[in-house]
Amino acid sequence: MNTRLGYRVAMRQLLPGRWGLGLLLWLVGLVLVPSVVVAKPQPTIAVMPFRDLTGKGKPHIGEAIREVVASDLKSLAGVRIVERGNLDKVLKEMRVQAQLKEVEDDTAAKLGKVVGASVMVIGAYQEESAQIRLTARFVRVETSEIIGSAKVDGSVKQFFRLQDRVTAELLRSAGMPELARKVVDGTEARPDLKTIEALDLYGQAVTAENDQQKLVLLSSAVAIDQNFSYAVKDLAALEERNQKYQAEQKRLTDAK
Repeated sequence: MNTRLGYRVAMRQLLPGRWGLGLLLWLVGLVLVPSVVVAKPQPTIAVMPFRDLTGKGKPHIGEAIREVVASDLKSLAGVRIVERGNLDKVLKEMRVQAQLKEVEDDTAAKLGKVVGASVMVIGAYQEESAQIRLTARFVRVETSEIIGSAKVDGSVKQFFRLQDRVTAELLRSAGMPELARKVVDGTEARPDLKTIEALDLYGQAVTAENDQQKLVLLSSAVAIDQNFSYAVKDLAALEERNQKYQAEQKRLTDAK
């Protein structure tokens, strides 16, 4: 028996009939076809206003903290953020007074389902004698369970670094270490916050009812603290939008 004939006979013995051919093709497919990697779904996060635990009647500071935390999360690839306006509308409709009392985890989960979030951020702050404490937790909307928590303390002037830390600790405790590292990358280079008043003005600006009020408040915040990057960025975007609007109005007037 020649070599070729012997090989064919051996293969027939190993892989008899159509079943043998099918098995051979399946084995080849395991080698040649790459494994399919199922990507994790992107978390959709909604950030609640941070509640004032000191009772000083400064809810806008909590709104400012909410805004900067949401802004940092929004900058991360693979994270979606529920727009403030959408969440605030639902808060109003459900008559949830987030600033006056603690929002229960199951209530937050109900809010999350309405706005399409998979994770809710619930936070609070305490500010006393130039010191501030930030606390926050991640609540999974589907189950109402807490999947991450964080608490940081420091001076008010360290606010931007503290805010980075609380966001990073939330992500880390929720099993997102890579995103946490991105948040704290370069955090030591963050400038100091000059005064808590700048933060309060920024909180008033992000909740202002119209652009004129927002312009005045953002300008005041930047005048107090030129290194307040969030206020500087929002002011520049607002001024650019106003310029475009005025240019369009002039064009329409000239065309008449």
